[in-house]
Amino acid sequence: EVYDLTGSNGLTVSVIADPDEIYSTYYSAHFAVNGVMFDVRVQYDWPNTDVSHEEGNAAAAAVLQAVIDGFSF
Repeated sequence: EVYDLTGSNGLTVSVIADPDEIYSTYYSAHFAVNGVMFDVRVQYDWPNTDVSHEEGNAAAAAVLQAVIDGFSF
């Protein structure tokens, strides 16, 4: 799954979400600012917790949003 995500700072990134039946979803966000490429990767550490995949994936997506919101240029 590929989609755009916009931060509260106006930064828009392309996100690739790689869902899996066994492991938590792997998210990677890609963008460039002033000619510099960025790659942000987030994945919930599912084997080390007892939360469901849905809760873990939602937490990872929220962290990715927070990271993108936090960029300042």
